[in-house]
Amino acid sequence: MYLLYRPFLKQDLQVKGKPLLIYQLVIFIFYFISVVFTQMFFALEEVQLIPEPIMYILKSQEVNFVKRLDIFFIYIWLSWSIVTVMIYGLSFRVLYLSKKRKHPKRSIVFFHLLLAILPLFVMQFQRIEFIKNSIHYVLIVFTILLPMMIICWNKWRGKRVS
Repeated sequence: MYLLYRPFLKQDLQVKGKPLLIYQLVIFIFYFISVVFTQMFFALEEVQLIPEPIMYILKSQEVNFVKRLDIFFIYIWLSWSIVTVMIYGLSFRVLYLSKKRKHPKRSIVFFHLLLAILPLFVMQFQRIEFIKNSIHYVLIVFTILLPMMIICWNKWRGKRVS
């Protein structure tokens, strides 16, 4: 989101490659450490068993404000997911309308219909498993490749404009 909203924050601010690289490396290192430490202490077969005891513990805990704690956490996770989708949708809308395109409302309606219809295609268990097994490749694209492409594009564009 920083890369998308940076032009709107401060017009005279120039973020060079090194601070942006450090920002992306910090995100990558935290992700990498969490994956490596998990694999250091648990075998891959054991990692798949971790959610079962956690759900059992949540089911067995008694609290005053909710009967089943596991369902409470599922609602928290669901609302967090909805908020994330809404943030991406709003970001798309803000950036798309800033481009001054023809018929922006038609495109926004199409985008919102796509957001409503697209989840219907991932409602099968096999598709969810495929997404779960390949999501870390998407993270590599957004934490390493996309920032590098933006940095190189800005350097090339800066040489071309001057």
